Amino acid sequence: MKILKYLGIGLLVILVIVLILGLIAPTDIRFERSLSIKAPAPVILGQIKSLKNMQKWSPWVELDPNMKNTFEGTDGEVGSKNSWSGNDDVGEGSQTITSISETKVEADLHFIKPFESKAKVDYVMAADGEQTKVTWGFSTNKSFPMNGLLWMMIKMGGMNKDFDKGLGKLKALCESMPAEPVAVAPAYSVTEENRPEKYYAGIRKIVGWAEMDQFFASTYGQIGMAFGMANMKPVGYASALFYDWDEKNQRADVAPVMELDNNKTKLKGLTNFTVPAGKAVMVTYTGSYDQMKAVHETINKYIQEKHLEISGNVIEEYITDPMMEKDTAKWQTNVIYMVK
Repeated sequence: MKILKYLGIGLLVILVIVLILGLIAPTDIRFERSLSIKAPAPVILGQIKSLKNMQKWSPWVELDPNMKNTFEGTDGEVGSKNSWSGNDDVGEGSQTITSISETKVEADLHFIKPFESKAKVDYVMAADGEQTKVTWGFSTNKSFPMNGLLWMMIKMGGMNKDFDKGLGKLKALCESMPAEPVAVAPAYSVTEENRPEKYYAGIRKIVGWAEMDQFFASTYGQIGMAFGMANMKPVGYASALFYDWDEKNQRADVAPVMELDNNKTKLKGLTNFTVPAGKAVMVTYTGSYDQMKAVHETINKYIQEKHLEISGNVIEEYITDPMMEKDTAKWQTNVIYMVK
């Protein structure tokens, strides 16, 4: 009976501590751990952005050898998702990659079991002498009294142990791998042309990079429906008119469009756009859309060397229909900059 009494007192003490912490702890909680790895950032990035590779170093995988994992999307790209379901130690939930850059990966976490909760994680890489410092961060919002419980877990070091174990496994993995060869940017042929005035119908919006694929897919569906209801067919290729590309905030002012043969036709739910006639520089690129950064860099370098000036839209014309051709290596895109 004394044991039960002491257990009851212990639980009561813990409950009181949690409640007190809940009153003083923040509701927006940020936790992070860091470790320096003797490996170049591209090698580490390959293990962080891939949800399949993450299974090699996650500190929780070994808690349930029979855990079931389901992967969606293209692994290593924004939008890829890993859903898991396992024993009481790992529970059930999902992780979705929302942002990838050369030095940072961000993801959304959705816990379903043992209780529903949402959080965000990020992995940031920074040069540390001859090594690469990796910081693994976890951010969430908890109201009283759950903020107190989570805060106690952090202060007691439980999360430290898990994060440190995962980073240690990542370090061992990356340091055992050969450094990836430095990628040589492919040579792209830049051409100049005089483009006639062109007319488009579409939908313009400021969109975060993470939501870009979804926005394009849904918008082209709306555009196609509007053309169909008007018993019309687009002229030329499905295109995108870029008005701004915001690196700092990772968003773009863009209009997915389809070409019209005149500027008088009005389609329900769509906005009309006109790109005036003028000089343009262009590259015809073959490959996946997520690898076009080098194309834009090539064009910008060409513009600088030729002492030109960007004047108007940046345009992407999607020559290949992804619905008809599944092999991304065969996709063709005209990347066009209006200049003067």
